Amino acid sequence: MHGIRYHRASCVGLAERPHVNVLVIDNDLQNRDLCCHLLRELGCVDPRFVDCGAEALRVAEVATDLDLILLELELPDVHGIEICRRLVALLPNVPIIIVTGRTDAAAVRDALDSGAQDFMTKPLRAIEFLARVRVAMRLRGERLRHFSQEQRLTTRARRLEKSKTDLERIACIDQLTGIANRRHFDTLLQIEWKRAARNHTQLSLVMLDLDDFHALNELYGHLGGDLRLKNVAEAMTKSLQRASDVIARYGGEEFVALLPDTSTEGAFAVAERTRACVENLKLPHATSRCSDVVTISAGVATVAPRLEVDPATLIEAADVALFRAKAEGRNRCCAEIPRVAKLFAV
Repeated sequence: MHGIRYHRASCVGLAERPHVNVLVIDNDLQNRDLCCHLLRELGCVDPRFVDCGAEALRVAEVATDLDLILLELELPDVHGIEICRRLVALLPNVPIIIVTGRTDAAAVRDALDSGAQDFMTKPLRAIEFLARVRVAMRLRGERLRHFSQEQRLTTRARRLEKSKTDLERIACIDQLTGIANRRHFDTLLQIEWKRAARNHTQLSLVMLDLDDFHALNELYGHLGGDLRLKNVAEAMTKSLQRASDVIARYGGEEFVALLPDTSTEGAFAVAERTRACVENLKLPHATSRCSDVVTISAGVATVAPRLEVDPATLIEAADVALFRAKAEGRNRCCAEIPRVAKLFAV
């Protein structure tokens, strides 16, 4: 063909490639025939040919396995430079070689500026064609390997980040009930105390305790006790109505509700609603001194925090209120004014 001799040995390595998928965009039938013959030397037994830019873009939009694009600049509908830019956007990892009859420097400059990897002029020379395509394919292979490595590193980084997040979450969650644990509560209390001190807002705490829990454990066993702790924790969580409010397991059968920007009246309403939610579960408790179902007692405390005051004063006040609720018969809520509020009272 065209007096050109082809040497299969000139493309050792690529000829071993089982499938090379090439798109040829050219309306020159003679050049297409020559490209087809040369591409067979590279392992492409069935190159795809289109004769206009619009069809080339349609092919590129659905293509998933292209290895190389050969593009003529002078097309009947859209100029090859514009087609090249669009193809690069659609298929950034597929090399594009411009194959054209133009030989001026401006054509070369525009082709490379538009994203083409290489430039060949017509009439095609077999040795040059094979060499340039071989280089383009080698660079594509390196680009794909680099892309694959980047994906692996990105995936690994995401997994590490997820593992870190999971570990942080585990460190904050009580394993039995699935709510915040004591450690996380202590952290949140410090944060909310400082926030309230800066914003001059109130901070409330509700201390909650299952009534006669030790007797319950003796009657139903530790598994029965654990199950009731889970049920109660779930009911307490559902009783909260604001995203800023947090229920945490304080220890054993004791829980706390941290309520930012909440007055004594508001906190007492939350405590009473939580107490009622637990009672309405109607979990049997045959050895309770106040009911035949599982109940809780609650102590409420509210303060306008100050940075110079220890947040422990809020816990102490809520604990005092809880003790009073227990002493007055259990299954009830009591409120206490923190010592710091009394000291700063006007």
